[in-house]
Amino acid sequence: MVDFVLKKIILTYFLLVILILSFIPQTPAGLVQDSVYKYFQTKDFISSGEKNFYIFNHNYEIDPENKYGIFRPPFAHVIQERVYMTFPWIWTLINSFLLKIFGFFGIYILPFLSGLISIFLLREVLTKFRSLNDISNLTLWFYVTCSSLIIYSVWFYEATLCNSLVYGFLLIELKMSEERPVLKKRIFFLLVSLVFLTLLVSLRTEVFFLAILFFLAILLKDKETLINKSGLLLLFVFVPSLFYFYTNDLIWKNPMGLRFLVTHQYTLEDRILRVFDYLIYEKYSFLFYLPTFYLTYRLIKNWKSLFGFLFFRIFLACLIFIILIPIVSPQQQGSDIMPRFYFPIIPFLVFSILFSIESYFAKYKRLLTNLLFVQSGLFLLVTVIVYIIFSIRMNDTYDKLKPFIGKTNLVSNLGYGQLIQNAEERDLYFVPRESSLTFFLKKLKQNNVFDFHLFIWQPELKNYSTLTLEKDLQFVSKANDILIYRSRDNKHKN
Repeated sequence: MVDFVLKKIILTYFLLVILILSFIPQTPAGLVQDSVYKYFQTKDFISSGEKNFYIFNHNYEIDPENKYGIFRPPFAHVIQERVYMTFPWIWTLINSFLLKIFGFFGIYILPFLSGLISIFLLREVLTKFRSLNDISNLTLWFYVTCSSLIIYSVWFYEATLCNSLVYGFLLIELKMSEERPVLKKRIFFLLVSLVFLTLLVSLRTEVFFLAILFFLAILLKDKETLINKSGLLLLFVFVPSLFYFYTNDLIWKNPMGLRFLVTHQYTLEDRILRVFDYLIYEKYSFLFYLPTFYLTYRLIKNWKSLFGFLFFRIFLACLIFIILIPIVSPQQQGSDIMPRFYFPIIPFLVFSILFSIESYFAKYKRLLTNLLFVQSGLFLLVTVIVYIIFSIRMNDTYDKLKPFIGKTNLVSNLGYGQLIQNAEERDLYFVPRESSLTFFLKKLKQNNVFDFHLFIWQPELKNYSTLTLEKDLQFVSKANDILIYRSRDNKHKN
């Protein structure tokens, strides 16, 4: 029966992925949000002969300090006159050979396969929670139909790989805590766990932190286990952390990595407020996405009787993760309407919610379970629709802009700027207002650059004087809501 349910879940996963991919334009211009930047990073890494991770931005003789670059914090930082993305270098390294072999479609392979593997690994982890198979199956159904899994499986994003790694690590350590394997097998699984953790800390440091919390939840089974495996805990923290600091220093000349460069700007008050933002106010709020999450207060109330259960200790680890991540890393953002940074813990929270409903709210079990699936499922549906619409619109806009994109381009908007860049080696400069445009036009002339186009997002036209535009530029065309101008000396004949 369980195998039959799992087959249906896998089939649903395949069908949903194929359905979404059939609507999304299969071009770089159809990529959205962080996927665009990661694609740039991977393409430029390949173009460099896989020797360095900086991205092509523009002519540094004209703008040596990247004051007019479209890539800027928190997405990118200038290090030694080169622009580096804040996104994980190891994701670029892993995907570079897939992109070389399979072309553009190579970006879908790892997210999709990782998402698929995570379903199998999660199922095995859930079976460790003992005789709760009905809840386990419902949790898997939720993971596929109501979480961000489907979106991230068709998105050039490391989230599904991180889920696979953290679930795989948790499964290994659960098995090691139950069995007494021979020395060779124990060493083998120790090395696998270290590899998983090292990949995690390089991909998403917060998920590495979650893996350590899960390991602590296993150790808290009893005092003897905690004492005996405290050395292993130190090993799991020390080895991946050493790799993380060394590689960051090697690549970025900053052992902490680029993602944490702006963290120190937040005060303690800011960090505490971020917890409330994550849980209540922001677009990935549990109050709206996971409304029945708040029913689990009954679990906390009965923690003494439940602490012996593995699933409850995992639940507590998730709660600690929920509270600490906004405090430790308050700059984490994202335009998802689903809980992006809490994605790995969603299945465990759902499992706890379902257990709470069955144990304490049995009278309303059907109603609350339906509420959980319907409301959370609506978030997935809306996210998919927005993703598809935005992807189609960006691709359509690029098709209209493409004939006017030359070697040198000026843009008024960073969002359309990345579209014009579109993973090509083009000089691209950000001039958001008339003062920056006037100054930059002089710099271009000083460097004998006379052929260029200016792309102005129509709502931002108010930032420019019509007299200035007509004096130095000539209106060429309009692509959706983008106005296109060219220099009067431009030899391009569009």
